[in-house]
Amino acid sequence: MEEKNSGFEVLSEKIVQAIAVENSVQTLKVEHNTAIQGRTGAHPVDIYWEFTDGEVTYKTIFQTRDWDKSIGNNELFRLLSVLRDIPGQVAGVLFTQPVYQKVTRQLARDVGITLYELQAPVEDEVWQPVVGNVDIKIDADWAKAEKARLGLGDQQFRLGGEPKELFIYDADGLCIDSVQGIFNDYIKQQRAGLNFARQTITHQFEETVFLQTNDELFPRLKLDRISFVLEFFDSTEEQGEEMLHRILLSVLNYFRQ
Repeated sequence: MEEKNSGFEVLSEKIVQAIAVENSVQTLKVEHNTAIQGRTGAHPVDIYWEFTDGEVTYKTIFQTRDWDKSIGNNELFRLLSVLRDIPGQVAGVLFTQPVYQKVTRQLARDVGITLYELQAPVEDEVWQPVVGNVDIKIDADWAKAEKARLGLGDQQFRLGGEPKELFIYDADGLCIDSVQGIFNDYIKQQRAGLNFARQTITHQFEETVFLQTNDELFPRLKLDRISFVLEFFDSTEEQGEEMLHRILLSVLNYFRQ
């Protein structure tokens, strides 16, 4: 039971956070784990969202606690009774595993209830790497000597291209790696250690290595180090903003049809 509670609370928190930054409509009220007063009494709801598009005020009831099972007509009618008891333009959202009964799906559409279908939790999260803030440092002493030799003064080096196309050579002119290859080495290390926290990494070159360039003056540059930020995101996890966007479209389409 604790795992289920944790799951729907995390889902609710995502939605509440997404509502906080939603700017296509004006939020008038948002409440989490609350009771909404209807004509016949108060109704416990997971999330209550009241917003306006500038002309009409809409009310939306979210029920997230059954997110890990496929709901049926009973859950649908239970929410519908709440919607009908609250005055105004009121829509509902039920988070559920995939619903295969056409009657249930059609009924939900007809009465203004969005069935937000989630996939069952996967056994393993799929962590995808993202590399950013890449900073390639050239050996300062080497650069100074090369500029003096060529009489270039403060001429700047130009670097460009995809990491997989930035090849690294040893002192004998043999290609030994690429910038992307260095990224991949650290990605493998992080995955092997199940360390998916955001990190700033500095790779120091101990041996003499050069980066191939497309610059006529400097066809290769002696490398000192490469710094970059490595972080991972769970590609199996749908973000709150994405969910809310789809829900908002569904609610507005229902009332505007």
